[in-house]
Amino acid sequence: MSRAARALHWRNQRADGSAVIYFLIGIQYDSKIMMKIINENKKYDDLIVTSLKDTYDNLTLKHVPYYIKVDDDVVLDLDRLNQQFILSWNSSNIYGAIRYQDPVIRGPFNRYFMPYKYYKKKFYPPFAIGMMYIMPQEAFRKIWRILPFTIWLRLEDVFYTGIAAEIAGVERINIDFMYSRNSIQTLSNRWECDQYGRSRLVVASSFCNSDDLRKFHRKIREIACLKHEYTKLSIETFWQKLKKILSNLNL
Repeated sequence: MSRAARALHWRNQRADGSAVIYFLIGIQYDSKIMMKIINENKKYDDLIVTSLKDTYDNLTLKHVPYYIKVDDDVVLDLDRLNQQFILSWNSSNIYGAIRYQDPVIRGPFNRYFMPYKYYKKKFYPPFAIGMMYIMPQEAFRKIWRILPFTIWLRLEDVFYTGIAAEIAGVERINIDFMYSRNSIQTLSNRWECDQYGRSRLVVASSFCNSDDLRKFHRKIREIACLKHEYTKLSIETFWQKLKKILSNLNL
């Protein structure tokens, strides 16, 4: 995914927003690629380069005391996320699109293959899918304390937000502002809003190329609001319930 496409939505937040964006990547042993990374960081000053080799199997080892983990094919509106969620969360929980009773895949040629010797159960505990999840500081600390006693697994989202979280007693909370499809046509032009008329849609995934990412970014920013329809429905429901109560009281 090109830097220009990523920057379109990561850097196109409110001018007065408080979010600061950095990109976490692993070290590259190809000297030409590493020099490109160094030069890019000199220009943008937004790369954090770790001593880990940047591979899919090493995703589990990428960790920080507090973070929102986002895949590079995901559109995330940070300002909207801050409005809808971050200010009201419980720091002891993990938040994301939670999967329940997800079966363990044993096929050795599958990307998500899990050998029986590492995990013997048929189903994983509830876990947040890796496209985007939020791990507040207290949840991180609880999980961090039990990691020395936990067998490392290669599936990062299952390991941290499922197995390790289960052992640590960290609750996983499903959030409803995520949209996971790869076609812009399937995303509705209108979305549920909060009481202030702001769309609750914060995250959209996933995209095959940079052009699709740009299109989804525009749509997620311009999406219309269903607030008035929901408000009308709520008022009608309220009056129906009130009439029923008054009828029962013989008023």
